[in-house]
Amino acid sequence: MFKKICTNCHQPSFSSSERGQWICPVCSHDITHVFHQPAEDRNERQKKLELLANKYTQNQNHSQAINKYI
Repeated sequence: MFKKICTNCHQPSFSSSERGQWICPVCSHDITHVFHQPAEDRNERQKKLELLANKYTQNQNHSQAINKYI
């Protein structure tokens, strides 16, 4: 999967092919000339999910500690 960032609206666009005409689905701007990049892989997505889970757990633990003393 490939990703391009639109030069007009700055939103990401995804495609399974790097070839052919590429039109931004948000603003209909032709972004064929924009260099494509790999879309986020599973490892990056998993790392982000783990980071969010850790932050949630830390916030929950912090809230419990505060409630204990209130």
